[in-house]
Amino acid sequence: MKYQNNYVSSYLYIKNFSELLIKGIKVKPLMDSEIFVYKFDFDEWPSTHVDDNKYTRPYNGSIFDIRESYRDIFWEPSFEAIDDESNEFDTSRIYKVCYTLNSLPQLSEFAIRDKYSG
Repeated sequence: MKYQNNYVSSYLYIKNFSELLIKGIKVKPLMDSEIFVYKFDFDEWPSTHVDDNKYTRPYNGSIFDIRESYRDIFWEPSFEAIDDESNEFDTSRIYKVCYTLNSLPQLSEFAIRDKYSG
């Protein structure tokens, strides 16, 4: 984790993660790392919002296409970018938005179920 604590290194583990578990290798450091979670901040995505709730959304596209996918992921009108010149919201209640892409669901594509395990 020390030298590969980056989302780019996830390709090293995606296809063999189930083998690590089968062999009894402790994966807590791997799960606590930044390998499977990519934090990003694109100019095309709003960086502030008046809603402070956490949301989880599915994304099945390529990581290379996510930059242009904000409206596909957050399609509801409530997720429109805040208009700075509008007086429709309380400016004391603006929150910083943090976006992350979790690649752990990809692991299930490569998990092989033992034919004797049921």
